[in-house]
Amino acid sequence: LKVAVYVSESASTGAIITGDYANITFQTATPLAADNGAATIDATLGAVCGTTADATMRIQNMGNTTLTTATIEYTVNGGTAVPYQHTFSTPLATGDYEDVVIPVAGLTPGGATSTVDFEVTMLNGGANPGTNTSNGHNVATASTVSANSLNGTINVTTDDYPTETTWELINETTGGTIATGGPYSTANTAQSTANVVLVDGDCYRFRIMDSYGDGICCAYGNGSYSFVAGSTTIASGGNFTSEDGEKFVFNNNVGIEDVVAENGVSIFPNPSEGLTTVSFDLTEATLVTMDVYNTVGSLVFSNGTKTMNPGFQKIVFDGTELPNGIYFVNLTVGEKVITKKISLVK
Repeated sequence: LKVAVYVSESASTGAIITGDYANITFQTATPLAADNGAATIDATLGAVCGTTADATMRIQNMGNTTLTTATIEYTVNGGTAVPYQHTFSTPLATGDYEDVVIPVAGLTPGGATSTVDFEVTMLNGGANPGTNTSNGHNVATASTVSANSLNGTINVTTDDYPTETTWELINETTGGTIATGGPYSTANTAQSTANVVLVDGDCYRFRIMDSYGDGICCAYGNGSYSFVAGSTTIASGGNFTSEDGEKFVFNNNVGIEDVVAENGVSIFPNPSEGLTTVSFDLTEATLVTMDVYNTVGSLVFSNGTKTMNPGFQKIVFDGTELPNGIYFVNLTVGEKVITKKISLVK
C-alpha cells in the first residue's frame, strides 16, 4: 500500500504535471497482536473419519512486531485445553497472514458431533494481548456400519443423462481408491454391479456425483444407487443435487446366530444331582456370561463375563447347595441370550 500525491492540469481529466508517492509505515496500538479467522475442518459428506482431524486457521499479524511463533489452544466439547505450537514458515510482518494447520484429536467417535474451540494464546513466546474470541466449530465423526460380510456390491441405475453420473469408493484409512464408476453411456439402465472387499475397522468414503447438479432421480428418469454388504444397506438413494453418499467406519460382525446356535447348547446331566455342565461351540472369540435363576427370578449363580476363544467351551454349574427344583440358565453370547431349563433332583 502506497500514498500518491500529484498536481494535474485539471481535477479529474488533466495531465499530471508532477507527483510523488511514499510507502505507509503502520503504527499499531500494540507491538504484539494477531487476528485469527474461524477454523475450518474438511468434513466431506458432513463427517470426518476416526477421532482426529486437521483444522485450518488463518492468523494475521495486527501488531508492529514481526511474528515468528504462535501458540494455539483448542478444546473439544469444553474439555482440557490442548496447546499447539506453530512456527510460521515465513516470519509475519505487519498485515501479513498464514493459514495454519492444527491437528485436532479427541473427537467423539460413532457419528457424534463435537464442538471444537480455538484460541491464539501466545505470540513470540509472550501472551497475546489482543482480544481473541474462541472460534467454535462443530464437526461430526463417521458413524459405524456393521455388516455380516466383507464383500460389498455397488449398483447404479442411470437416468436420462448417464454421462453426468460418476462414483468413487475411497479407503480414508489407507488413502487408497477402492473402486470408481461412470460416466455411463446407456440411459435408464441398471449398470453392471461393482464388487468390492471391505476391511474390518477401516473408514470409507462412498460418493456418487452428478455433474449437472440434479441427481439421478426423479425429474429426468428414475435413476437410483445402492451400496450393500451382506444384509446391510450402507447407502442408497437417487434424489440429490451434485453429490450424495456415506462416510462410515466398517465393522464386520459375524451374525450372532452363527457364533453359537441355540440347538448347539448342551446341558448334562439334566436332571442333575448338583453338578451340571453347560457346553457350546463358538465360531469366533466373544464375550460369554452364564447366569442361573430360580423360578422366582432370583440370581443363584453367575460365572461373570469372560472372553472365550473359538471352539468347544463348557461352564460347570454347582447346584449341590441349592434345593431341588427348576432353574433357568441364561447364556449370553455376544448380544444373544439363550435360555435353558435345569432340573435339580437329589
